[in-house]
Amino acid sequence: MQTQFSMTFLGVGSGLTPEFGNNNVLVEGQDPDAVLLIDCGYTTPPKLLDMKRLSEVKHILITHVHADHVGGLEVVGHLSRFITQQRPHLYVHESLLDELWDGSLRGGMSRTQNREGEPAMLALADFFEVHVLHERAPVIAIAGLPEITLQPTLHVKGKPAFSVFLGDRVYYSSDTQLLPPGEGLSGAPLEAIFQDCQLVGGSSNVHTPLEQLARELPPERKRITHLMHYGHGWEALDPQALGFAEFVRPLQRFDFGADGHG
Repeated sequence: MQTQFSMTFLGVGSGLTPEFGNNNVLVEGQDPDAVLLIDCGYTTPPKLLDMKRLSEVKHILITHVHADHVGGLEVVGHLSRFITQQRPHLYVHESLLDELWDGSLRGGMSRTQNREGEPAMLALADFFEVHVLHERAPVIAIAGLPEITLQPTLHVKGKPAFSVFLGDRVYYSSDTQLLPPGEGLSGAPLEAIFQDCQLVGGSSNVHTPLEQLARELPPERKRITHLMHYGHGWEALDPQALGFAEFVRPLQRFDFGADGHG
């Protein structure tokens, strides 16, 4: 029997449309501890706090180091260390680790002071239970969730980034220039694709243009493709007329049951 899980989109916007919320996703299983946040941008902690759900997040996976994907980790880390004293599990590929800490988080998190008021230094592991992923396509096993497999992708040349397979049924592109696959890692057809989508016309060098997806994806793949990480102008477009499933909306939830996509 396949693992039952859900995906709730806390936001659907690109890095230039924060009003749509950062494109971060809550993945939940049947077990209350089986709660994984894919990316943690700067709009996500306030959204989770407003939903009264931030304390439920036990696991966080980072796909790449941009503010709309990691900018909320400082808030989560400080709340975890100084308020809840419960460190979430943080899954980071080895190719992202230095950029995440040295290039993004260290300036706001490393320097503190002890109870006596003397300067003190902290590391990423003082805020999170850090799991460094070493394989080229690493698998994350969390009880109650499908296996999470990172797949290297092309987003910005020279900048490590990953797409994600949730089990063998669902593909989540994160930020990418690449077209989505039609099959899971075992070769079985996918049930759902969640695909980065740039609406601005012309070629893109960091995201997948809608016109390219419409032109190059086969019809059977379009039908299971849910468009996300988009910008202004989506309301004037009809994704179904182009053959796609839909534009994902903020807080939209997708359920994947034992018998298929619900």
